[in-house]
Amino acid sequence: MGIRLYKKIIEYTFSHNVQRFRINYNSIQHLPPCFFSSHTLTSLHLSSYSLFRSGSTQIFPNSLNFPALTTLSLERLAFRCGTSDDDGCVDPFSTFNMLNTLIIDLCVILDAQNLRISSTKLLNLTICMYDNDPRKNFRSSFGIELYAPTVHTFEYSGGEYIPKLFGSKSVISSIKHVSIHLLSFRRNKTSILFSWLVELANIESLTANSSALTDLLVFPDLLKVKLPSLLCNLKSLKLKLFQPWAHAKLVDFLLQNSPSAKVEFSKSLL
Repeated sequence: MGIRLYKKIIEYTFSHNVQRFRINYNSIQHLPPCFFSSHTLTSLHLSSYSLFRSGSTQIFPNSLNFPALTTLSLERLAFRCGTSDDDGCVDPFSTFNMLNTLIIDLCVILDAQNLRISSTKLLNLTICMYDNDPRKNFRSSFGIELYAPTVHTFEYSGGEYIPKLFGSKSVISSIKHVSIHLLSFRRNKTSILFSWLVELANIESLTANSSALTDLLVFPDLLKVKLPSLLCNLKSLKLKLFQPWAHAKLVDFLLQNSPSAKVEFSKSLL
C-alpha cells in the first residue's frame, strides 16, 4: 500500500467519527495530522514491528488528544520523556482521562528508568516485557510507578525479569486480582516477587506459573517467613506447576493468612 493511499484511508476513517481503530505503522511521519486528535475514539491499538526487525524504535506520540479513549493497547513502541524535568520517568498516559484498560506489550523506554502510569480511572493493567539486551540503545527492563488509584486487575508477563513496583499504599491496595507469568527462571540474589506479595497485601486472587514461583522456591528461607498481612484477603489461588504435589510448603506459605482460599493447580513446564 502506498503512503498516499495509507494516509487517505486514515483521513477517511477519522473524518467519520471512528470509535475503534487498530494500526501497525513503520513511521510516525506516515500518519496524517488528523490521526492525533479525535473526540469519538474509544479504543486504540498501536503497534510497530521495526523494533525487532532492525533494532530501531517508533516513539509513542506524546501529543495524542483522545478525550473519550477508554482502551489503549500498545505493542513494540518506545516511550520517551517529554521534558528534561521528568525525574527519570516517562509519563505518557496522564492526558487520557477516561482510560480504564491499558495494555503495554513488549515496549521499551528511552532516556529514563521508570514508566509512570498516571490515570485516575484505570481499572485493568496488562504489561508484557522481554529481557534487556545491552546491545540496544533502549531500556527493555524498567520499574513501574503506579499513580492509578482505581486499578483493579494487574497482569504481568515477561522473560525472567520482574520489575520493581512503586506506588502509594492506597494505590497498591486497590489492586485485587494479580496474574504473573514468566517464560524462564530468574537467578537474581533477591526475590522481587516476594516484595510484590508484601506490597499487594489486599489482593483477592493470585495466578502464577512455575517460572514465576521459582523466584520464591530458590530462597527456601523465605517460605519460613510469617507475615500477618501477607495475602490476608486471598480468596483464589491458581498455581501452574509441573509437580503440584511437591510444593506443599509453597502453598502453606501463600495461604498462611487465608487458609480457606480456593486453590487450583494446573501443570506447567514453565
